[in-house]
Amino acid sequence: MRHRDFEGWRYYSSRMDESFPSLSSSKPLVAFGSFQDYLGRDRYGNIKPKNEWVHCINWDLIVLDEYHFGAWNDNAKSLLDLGDAEAKRKQAEEDEVMSESGIDVESGRTWDDSDVPITGKHYLYLSGTPFRALATGEFMENQIFNWTYQDEQARKEAIGGPYSEMPTMVMMTYQMPQDLGAMIEQWDMDGFDLNEFFRAEGTSFVHEKAVQKWLDIIRGKAPIFGDGSSPLNVCPALPFEDTRLLDL
Repeated sequence: MRHRDFEGWRYYSSRMDESFPSLSSSKPLVAFGSFQDYLGRDRYGNIKPKNEWVHCINWDLIVLDEYHFGAWNDNAKSLLDLGDAEAKRKQAEEDEVMSESGIDVESGRTWDDSDVPITGKHYLYLSGTPFRALATGEFMENQIFNWTYQDEQARKEAIGGPYSEMPTMVMMTYQMPQDLGAMIEQWDMDGFDLNEFFRAEGTSFVHEKAVQKWLDIIRGKAPIFGDGSSPLNVCPALPFEDTRLLDL
C-alpha cells in the first residue's frame, strides 16, 4: 500500500544487449549479476573484460542474495582468494596471533567485507537458512536482523492490516527419541548435520537404521521413548490426525 515506483532508476543485467550501462548518467543504477560471473577470471587470471566496469565502481550498496548457498562452497572460496601476497602474509600473521591467544581462527573471526573484491559503502547479506553463518559467528549481534514466520504470524494476530491475508501457519516439531539421539552422537559430528543424516552411497542410505527410525516416528509408527507402553511414550500423531489440531 505504501509502494512507490523507482521512477528514473536504471536496471542492468548481463542478459541485456548492451555490454555495460552508461556510467556518466546521474540516474541511480541497479545491476544484477551472479557471484561467479562478477568475480570470475579469464584463463590469464584477469577480471573478465565485460565485468571490469563493475569493479571500477564503489557501490552505495552490495546485496549478496542466498548468502548461505554461494559464499562458502569451494568455488566461492576460490573466487574470494584474490588478495596479493602481502595481504595474505598479514592475514597469516593475524591468524597466528589469534591462535596463540586461544581464539579459534575459523569460528572466532567475523565477516570482513574486504574479502569481496567489489567495493561498496554498505553490504547486505540475505539468507533464508543462515544457520552456519550464525553458528560460526561470522556476524556480530548488532549486524543481524531476523524476520521469521513467527514474526509474521505475530503481526497478523496483533495488527492485521497487510498481514491479515497471510495464511495461518501451524508449526509442529518432533522430539528425537533417545536411541536415535545416541546413534547420531556416534557419527563424530559437531552438532546435527542434515546432509550427513541423509547421506547415501549408491542406492542406500549410509545411516539407514536411523533414517528408518525417523520415518517411523513421523508416520506415528514408533514411540519416542521406550516401547510405547507408558502414556507418556505414545506415538506422535500425524498432522491433523489428532482431533486437537482440527480447529487450527
